[in-house]
Amino acid sequence: MAAIPSRVLTLVLVIALTTLICLSILVLEPGERVLSFLDRNSPPAQVPISIGTDRILPVPSHTYIVHLARRTDRRREMERLRKLLGVEWSYIRAEESDSPLIDQLMSGIRKLRTDALAENGYAGDKHNTTVSLPFTWPDDHARMSFTPFEKEDKSTPGDVEFLDDIQPEEEQDPMTCTMGDFNLTPYSPKLAEVRTLTRSRVACFRSHFAAIRHAATRAPDAIPHASLFFEDDIDMESDIQERLASVWPYLPADWDLVFLGHGWGNETRYAALGPPSPYASTHIHPSNAPLCTHAYALSAKGVQHVLRHLAYEPFAYSRPIDNALAWLIISGRIKSYSVAPSVVVQRKKDVSDVLKGVHYKIRYSWDHLDRGVLAQADAAKMADWN
Repeated sequence: MAAIPSRVLTLVLVIALTTLICLSILVLEPGERVLSFLDRNSPPAQVPISIGTDRILPVPSHTYIVHLARRTDRRREMERLRKLLGVEWSYIRAEESDSPLIDQLMSGIRKLRTDALAENGYAGDKHNTTVSLPFTWPDDHARMSFTPFEKEDKSTPGDVEFLDDIQPEEEQDPMTCTMGDFNLTPYSPKLAEVRTLTRSRVACFRSHFAAIRHAATRAPDAIPHASLFFEDDIDMESDIQERLASVWPYLPADWDLVFLGHGWGNETRYAALGPPSPYASTHIHPSNAPLCTHAYALSAKGVQHVLRHLAYEPFAYSRPIDNALAWLIISGRIKSYSVAPSVVVQRKKDVSDVLKGVHYKIRYSWDHLDRGVLAQADAAKMADWN
């Protein structure tokens, strides 16, 4: 038998070794599957991309639903959605607008503004034009409180606090939403309602802030986990996991925030990242100015980064939470991206908890899904009835 040339043996060994390495790479955790449709030349992601059977994002993550406990109707719908998707998530209690904590926050916001105006030559909180107050973000390593305007109850029986000089919130002029970093506009009855800083808007801000703070302070995971936040009135694409997995590899490793759903802002203004997706309609873009907070993800770094911004008292609770995030994006404070079109939408089937008394009647283009999980289930139920 003729001897096999050494070069051939070397080539065979190289091929065998390469095959073993490839097979080891394809070993996934239980419940995950290989994505055959990913571009072989896609840039390396920060963590392996895979579709898990119990999660929505294609990377290790925890999912939270911001939920008002009294809205048992919405809890039922979210449980129906969860079971249809076969995923896991946790519920975080949202703050009611009539809670004592919101009294405390509203008073703290007003005092901070009154003091800032007085320090800059304005009597009390009275001013006749928009005022741009001094504002500087703290250093990233500066110590700061993550409970802005919240006071610990250290009272003991017999303690008395005289409140004669504090007016009830309803007896004072409404506050307005801050613009930019710290620009205050005086209240006027002619001012659009969306420019008013209502208790409901502060409560919504507090609810998301508490959820983000929880994610930031939970015990660290062996592998950094992203955090995914939903509000309790959503529906999503039935193939959302595949859609996200097809675009996630093109997300820069230093991302802070990703919007899975949004409204009003033109989120296709900037060019999509990466080549066309196998899901032709789904792309990921650098964020423009997305509004709405019904569906967004924060990286492990982004949770900490966003929390520090939202906790800074001159900025905390100064405007609706979606406006706050949009300003952080516009001003270059955080690195944000938007999936477009939205893969998660608000169902808008009942009365808003933020816009009191407003019943959603108009549906916009960003409220559309190709194959919504709950929409399809409801359609099938209607077909059975007929």
